[in-house]
Amino acid sequence: MPEYALHPQTLLMESLWVSQWFQRLLEMDHANQLRLGAEAPKVYIADRSPFSAVFYCGRRTARGHLLDPLIRAQIEELREETGIEVVTVHVNVEPEVLWARIQARLEMEPERQRYNEGSREWMDETLRFYQGFKWDHTVDNSAGTIEELVDEILELLPQLKRQHDAASGGGAGAGGAGAGGAGAGSAAEGKMFEEPETPRDGSAPKVESPQGTREVGAALEGRTSFGAVDAMEGMSVE
Repeated sequence: MPEYALHPQTLLMESLWVSQWFQRLLEMDHANQLRLGAEAPKVYIADRSPFSAVFYCGRRTARGHLLDPLIRAQIEELREETGIEVVTVHVNVEPEVLWARIQARLEMEPERQRYNEGSREWMDETLRFYQGFKWDHTVDNSAGTIEELVDEILELLPQLKRQHDAASGGGAGAGGAGAGGAGAGSAAEGKMFEEPETPRDGSAPKVESPQGTREVGAALEGRTSFGAVDAMEGMSVE
């Protein structure tokens, strides 16, 4: 997000970020329709959800709640007009496990202190929002392997799509999965890539590995990126 006179976590700026989230999804879907054909199944994975704007705006301005019904209406309109389903998956982690992971990451990347990642109070506040919010589904990442977590999330997609189809009378898919820790995002088929992360303090984006999503629990600003998976191959959660 470019720097303007307004703080990036104001209602206006977070609204722009939400619009860019949906624009990115539409652009990816259009490009893949041309590449794969309109009838080919497509699943897009975003390791952040548009609802994260509710949290960040709410922390700073107490206006974040205004974004919630707007985002839900946009998701509904997207389904009605394009057949794209947006499904959110909350990736939950037990607090003590999450705190230990954050400390371990800070030893390797001490510069992340500037994102408040060394603050237990910030972690607890973030967890309260994500654990209390209404997501389509929740998975636990307190134990087990990353491969098991990815399998569990991918297994959800047909189930969640059937639920959405039953409620809506049909539709194609795009949904959401948070990556690795306390977070939530969105999930369908293309080639996995990742955009630069935009730090929440407005500093220059940090380009991460192009191999997939990262552990949101260790990146509590929680706003990583949008990606896609071609036939679900090559997905990794680091």
